[in-house]
Amino acid sequence: MLTHLRDALGEAEGTDTAPLVVTVPAAFHGSQRIATRDAAAFAFDARKDDVRLLEEPYAAFLDFLVNTPDTAGNLLREDGTLLVFDFGGGTCDVAIFRRDALQGGVLGVGLLGTSRYHRLGGGDIDRAIVHEVLIPAVMRENDLDQWDLDWSAKQRMLEPQLLGLAEQLKIELSGKLTALGDAEGNASASAESVTLEVEVGGLLKRLSLARPTLDTQALLAVLRPFIDPTPISQASSEYVQRGSVFSPIEQALQRATLELEDIDAVLMCGSSSLLPPVRRAIKRHFPHAAVVLAGDAKASLEGAIARGAALQALSLQVLGEPLVAPVCSADISVRVVDGETRLIEAGAPVPAACYGEILLRPPHDSEEFDMEIAVEVVADGKRTIGRALWNLPAPVSVEDRLLLDWDMDENQCLRLALSREGDEDSEPFQQRFDSPLTHLDMGQTIRVRILEREEAIRSGDMPKADLGRAFEGIARDYAALGEHERALHFVRLAMQEQGDTLTLLNLRGIYNKNLGNLEGARDSYRRASEYSGARFNLALLDHTAGEHERALETLDSALRDEPNRAYRVLRGNILEKLGRPAQARAEWQDAIAGHLDWHGFDDFQLGWMNAAAKLLGRDELIAAIDAERTARSARESEATRQGELPELVSRPLEDVVGEV
Repeated sequence: MLTHLRDALGEAEGTDTAPLVVTVPAAFHGSQRIATRDAAAFAFDARKDDVRLLEEPYAAFLDFLVNTPDTAGNLLREDGTLLVFDFGGGTCDVAIFRRDALQGGVLGVGLLGTSRYHRLGGGDIDRAIVHEVLIPAVMRENDLDQWDLDWSAKQRMLEPQLLGLAEQLKIELSGKLTALGDAEGNASASAESVTLEVEVGGLLKRLSLARPTLDTQALLAVLRPFIDPTPISQASSEYVQRGSVFSPIEQALQRATLELEDIDAVLMCGSSSLLPPVRRAIKRHFPHAAVVLAGDAKASLEGAIARGAALQALSLQVLGEPLVAPVCSADISVRVVDGETRLIEAGAPVPAACYGEILLRPPHDSEEFDMEIAVEVVADGKRTIGRALWNLPAPVSVEDRLLLDWDMDENQCLRLALSREGDEDSEPFQQRFDSPLTHLDMGQTIRVRILEREEAIRSGDMPKADLGRAFEGIARDYAALGEHERALHFVRLAMQEQGDTLTLLNLRGIYNKNLGNLEGARDSYRRASEYSGARFNLALLDHTAGEHERALETLDSALRDEPNRAYRVLRGNILEKLGRPAQARAEWQDAIAGHLDWHGFDDFQLGWMNAAAKLLGRDELIAAIDAERTARSARESEATRQGELPELVSRPLEDVVGEV
């Protein structure tokens, strides 16, 4: 694409020497920024250092101030604050600026805060329309059962065929709602009939969708989690990445230490800002601020980013310096025994480096054994966003001085260097932490493991003999993330490699049950009935469905093969529902009787024993189980955390950060 742009410039005078400015989403992390820079340098045959990156909210801000000075002047007083809301096709970036007084004819711009949020944009809205509006319509029109289409059919076959249609309907309906203004009524958008190909029950079938339609109520239902001022933490699904646009807004406000009422104006840019429900939600959220669009149409609104980039390039060419310089968007620290020692604060210009050296020391002596020093990078005082280990050869003493040096480039990639003072034989530590501002979520470790396995399979690095176990591992990981339809897909792939093993059949039953496909779950459990755990699961399923007699019969057969304490608890629950409370109580007591070897119980058994203790009012046993769970958590944490945190000795007297 960049090569095409270069060719389109032709032989225009000055293009060989003009500064090259490329805009990137504010949410881009270091690898994405570096890849963008490298691509631009390659396409334009330029040195990498000559390519300047500009975050898109900055570009929109420059365009607003310079190209619409009257509007900007009316909305913003000197020292006024402007929140730039850039909601595009793939990201939602927010930045807050202060308009400073002009000095010597140069524009004064102060960045107060910016967001670093995960991927969230119009493409996610399109996918939500596909899975919440269009696919249900396809299933209704073609008389498909709820379970006829699996994850692969929906995600890999139907979604690509329907995504363009969803965007078309969204844009058409948005235009109608804009024309109607506040009196939006029940407008709708429709398209010509479509024919789709999808695999149903192992056979490729043709499905039809006559006059696909998106109306106002359906669009508002789709948009609800995206414009919810109180974001839902679990709004995403295995088909659609959802998040509220107010999450990055709140993040930027917190980093700027501002409240809603401190914002004087909101500048909306990015194509998704043209959606009327989005504009109304922003106006309701900022009742005291003026809310303006960067353009009155899609082309002019998206052009605001390009115009801002051109202004930045012009400033570089004429003044030799940018109108807006990149800054660090979070407080970055290194963790030490007593907390953290800060390296660079949010809002500081980058590139940057440490003046002088920070002195650390080992936390204790170690005469005979090497010591692993844990090097942990922390963002905003709470998020560990990078970790590495540095091996110090024995002997190690608290009198040793560990010299810490660092620098951060304009892409916010951090380089740490540690050396042992006076020890030329020890290997120094150097580590590059790629963009410590990347958004992290609780499931990131699991998702990284999934991606690594999937990439090994795609690249052919996974031996065929290991494919079944790899697919099973991916299925378990997706289930841990709550994505059970996707987990079922990988269970099927595992069965193709390993056959219908008892373990895989049981897993398929569990995932079907979690999806609400009870008949599918029963069928899987019955086929795996040689495994007592599958019979327990079947008994639990029947018990939950009110089939208590059948559940008791199934569970008794499982108990004959495996006298498990958890099975006793469930048997007591079933007996209670059958009106036999004395027998139920006896089962619960048997489940927690005798010598309790906590180390011999897995988490599954502990959970059921805890339930029995509560039913019997055994507070001392509940406390013991809680203590065991706490101890296990501590052991797991200790096993995960390797290395010793260093202690801080001193840092430079002038605790400042400056440009390289």
